[in-house]
Amino acid sequence: HNVRKLWIANVHDPKVAGYDLELFLDMAWNIDCVSHDTVDKHYHRWLCRQFGNEAGDELIAAMTEYYKLCGERRPEFMGWNQVELDKRLYHRGLSPVGNTELSINEFGNELDRYLDRYDAVCRAVDKAETMIRPELKDAYFAAIKYPVHAAAAHAHKLLEAQKARSLAN
Repeated sequence: HNVRKLWIANVHDPKVAGYDLELFLDMAWNIDCVSHDTVDKHYHRWLCRQFGNEAGDELIAAMTEYYKLCGERRPEFMGWNQVELDKRLYHRGLSPVGNTELSINEFGNELDRYLDRYDAVCRAVDKAETMIRPELKDAYFAAIKYPVHAAAAHAHKLLEAQKARSLAN
């Protein structure tokens, strides 16, 4: 949009938003520094610089898969529910949790395959953690491990409940 003088970023927690902030600043400096074909290389370089080459090499495929999973269905929207709705229409202002389109019967049980993909990402993140220097463990937890494991746990919670509802019916 030909913005040349002022870029503004509101960063709540720089440790968690480290890569996003760096990408933002790199693009503010040179908008052509990444493209849809090179953003994964940019992220890989950041992972290697932050956590070491061995861990970065281990993490790039797992984190790419993590972002794909979150792109297919953001964890916070897995149950199709909302909060802060009109309390006169919805008990406590919460809409009921609904099922996703992921099926336990069709397409070779795509629901379990989705959860298996999350489990594989968690295993890779745990394996990479063994390669992290002790002084970087807190940053690793905040930027990588917690978001991945929390998203996986939430997906398991909602999709296992969906499975139970389906089997109960």
